[in-house]
Amino acid sequence: MDKKIYSIPNLLSLLRLALVPELAISAFLNEANIFLLFLAICLLSDLLDGFFARKLHQVTEFGARLDSWADMATYAMMILGLYLIWP
Repeated sequence: MDKKIYSIPNLLSLLRLALVPELAISAFLNEANIFLLFLAICLLSDLLDGFFARKLHQVTEFGARLDSWADMATYAMMILGLYLIWP
């Protein structure tokens, strides 16, 4: 595998993807504080992955797709969580 796959921006996007199930679980269990903590981590990692990709010259097509997948999953779970916790 290409070493560019294991870059800081991609790892941040993978972190965001890994937290999506935790967002879902905390939303279904109505754990608002845990949900908001995981959501804040996801949103912060979304800001940082783009910053580091540009700053470290690690912009790749794979990284852009991974970021988009993580964004879609995060925002979908955010909407579901907001609906379940604060209907």
